[in-house]
Amino acid sequence: MEIFAYECMLAACRAMIRVRLEKFPLILRSEYMKFAVLTTVALSLCLCAHPVAAKGKVWTIEARQLQLMADINEGQKGKQLTKKQSDRLRSDLADIARKKKKMKNKSTDGKITEDQKLELEKDLNEVSVAIQKYKLEKRAEKKD
Repeated sequence: MEIFAYECMLAACRAMIRVRLEKFPLILRSEYMKFAVLTTVALSLCLCAHPVAAKGKVWTIEARQLQLMADINEGQKGKQLTKKQSDRLRSDLADIARKKKKMKNKSTDGKITEDQKLELEKDLNEVSVAIQKYKLEKRAEKKD
C-alpha cells in the first residue's frame, strides 16, 4: 500500500515538473527543480515514516513502592502534604509491603501470581490517588 502511494506521488511530481517547466524561463527552471526535488524528498519521508507505538514505562511493584514513598517525602518536604497525611500514606505503603511479603511466603516458588500482582497494583493505585488528592486539596486551599 505504501509503495503504491509512493509510486503514485512520484509519478504526479514528475508530471507536474514536466508541465510547469515549459512555462518557466531557463533561469527559474533550476530553482523550480530544487523546489520539486525537495518537495518530493519531504513527501517521501512523510510516507516512509512509520508511527511508533507509544509505550509507557513498565513499573515493577517494588519500583512503584519506592516512587510513591519518594512522592510522599517530596510532598511533605514541599508542604503539599501534612505530617498526618504523610504518616497515613506511609502506613498504607507499609501495609502493602506486608501484604506482598505474605503473598510471597504463601506461594510455593516464592513468586507472586498475576492475580496477586493486580491486587497489589490496585492498592498502589489507591495510594497514588490519595497522594494526588491531598496535594490538590492543598493547592485549592492556597487559592482561596
